[in-house]
Amino acid sequence: MLNGTLILASLFVQILIIAGLVILFLIVTILNYHTKAPKGVKLDEKCASCTSTSCMIKLKDVEKMKKEIQEEIKDEINAEMHKCDKINLNENDLNNKIKKENKDER
Repeated sequence: MLNGTLILASLFVQILIIAGLVILFLIVTILNYHTKAPKGVKLDEKCASCTSTSCMIKLKDVEKMKKEIQEEIKDEINAEMHKCDKINLNENDLNNKIKKENKDER
């Protein structure tokens, strides 16, 4: 009798887990369907279910994204170089002050 209830309980638990996952999947899918796209984003109806990785529309977007990332990287590099220039100038000023102090002490 004990073995029969354990099998029933484990089968019941398995069914609950599977049913819960199916319900969770359905809820997430429905919520995703009702989520609005951000402003300025237009998705062609043909692209909604497209899984192609060589689509020309997607490749154009990738090239645009690459250019944007390259611009951001260039801006960050320029900002870092500007900081380094300021540091070098400050070090030169300090070195000049030390030299002047050493000359004054003599």
